[in-house]
Amino acid sequence: MDSLLGCCKASDVNPRRWLTDVFSKMALYNSSYDLDLADLLPHNWKKSNSCQNIPKNTH
Repeated sequence: MDSLLGCCKASDVNPRRWLTDVFSKMALYNSSYDLDLADLLPHNWKKSNSCQNIPKNTH
C-alpha cells in the first residue's frame, strides 16, 4: 500500500480519488480478462481519468 500511495504522490494523483475509483472498478476488472489491471496504476489511471480534471478545493 505504501508503494501505491508513493506512486500517487510521484504521479501527482489524489490518493483518495484514486483509491475510491479503483475500489469501485475492482469487481469489473476481476470479472473481465479483457481489462488490464495495469490501467489502474496511478500513472496510467491519471492519463485516462477525467476525475483528475476537477479543480482542487481552494478553501
